[in-house]
Amino acid sequence: MSEQNKDVRRLVSERGFELVEQGVYDTPVITVENYQKWYTLYVIQPTGEVEILDPGLITEVIGEINEILVIDHTFHPKLLLLLAKKLGAEVPYTTMEMVAGRWVLDNEIVKGIDYHLPDWDGESINVG
Repeated sequence: MSEQNKDVRRLVSERGFELVEQGVYDTPVITVENYQKWYTLYVIQPTGEVEILDPGLITEVIGEINEILVIDHTFHPKLLLLLAKKLGAEVPYTTMEMVAGRWVLDNEIVKGIDYHLPDWDGESINVG
């Protein structure tokens, strides 16, 4: 690490992995670890504090719409948008791109799962 960067604080999870988002915003933001398996979601507060998103809230949001939004360590992007709305938070583009890409790669391409998954507006689309 260069001398000029030695004091740069990196935002990390409780497991020590860097988060996808490394900035601090005016509003809370939802993000994930920059790692191949996700066990939870994170909220970065405007103060720079990193919090684990309450698993009960994730379960509550999924139950409210009764759709498949979590499969084997991946989150559907719609879940993050619904959580952000409930929390008055945002989902930065970089996180959304990572989550959407992982959902498609892991579930549709690699596993060939043929679900009728929700699209951005809550309508069902066939991805198989």
